[in-house]
Amino acid sequence: MSNILLGVTGGIAAYKTPELVRLFKKKNVNVDVVVSHSSEAFVTPTTLSVVSENRVWTEKDMLDPSSPHLVLSKKSDILLIAPATANIIAKCACGIADSLLTMIYLSFKNLAKRAHFEGADVCFLTTKPVPHPGFSKVIEVPTVHDLESVLKKEMESSDVLYMAAAVSDFRVKRSDVKVSRQENMSLYLEKTPDLLGGLQKDSNKMYIGFCLSDENLESVSKEKLQKKGVDYMVGNGSDSFSQESRSISIVSKHGETKSFKDISLEVVSQELLSLIV
Repeated sequence: MSNILLGVTGGIAAYKTPELVRLFKKKNVNVDVVVSHSSEAFVTPTTLSVVSENRVWTEKDMLDPSSPHLVLSKKSDILLIAPATANIIAKCACGIADSLLTMIYLSFKNLAKRAHFEGADVCFLTTKPVPHPGFSKVIEVPTVHDLESVLKKEMESSDVLYMAAAVSDFRVKRSDVKVSRQENMSLYLEKTPDLLGGLQKDSNKMYIGFCLSDENLESVSKEKLQKKGVDYMVGNGSDSFSQESRSISIVSKHGETKSFKDISLEVVSQELLSLIV
């Protein structure tokens, strides 16, 4: 079941949102609703709660100690703001967080989702099906070989590459014959292709790589930058896995370095997108 987070703002079309929620529910989609104060002049939270079968979040919940903006953004696959007034569009564009809904917008993760919200045509390469807010393309690449071929093809029509895939450096070497069961067995490893380093670079495009290191993060990032031939390298440590914050270093081919300690995922996304604008 997909999880949609519906933000309702104070346009006259807000009176139609109960029907929108009903249609989502008919498709077996879970809907959480956040309403702005002005939208309550057109539709009541009680009505939306009944049709969604969920609690409706209002401006009064903005300072709730449970941090609903983080809970809801993490839970939801898609953020839909409908109707979206000129006021909410301007606040989202300028990063103004003066309401629960705008805080949720700024907290909504995943770098690809943020790029999509900012107006980019996103081609998302993934190893498994994922719900998404309407990316231009979503392509499943179950193997390293698939990723290599698709990556080369899609970069022909793309302007920027964020190579965040954690591709294994090695794979088990295939045997030409059936391997019989034995008490003690040795498996041989072979290197996988260096997808980012081996990608032919175009000076009119931008390439951003990611690396992992628990020691000397900045120096390792600089080394990887040179080896991969990219414009930027983003380094982070394994201690931040599954955490709500990250400590990262961003190094550029021009020798500039930015380091951030314990910043939220939404800030990480903003910093990474700022590299291309």
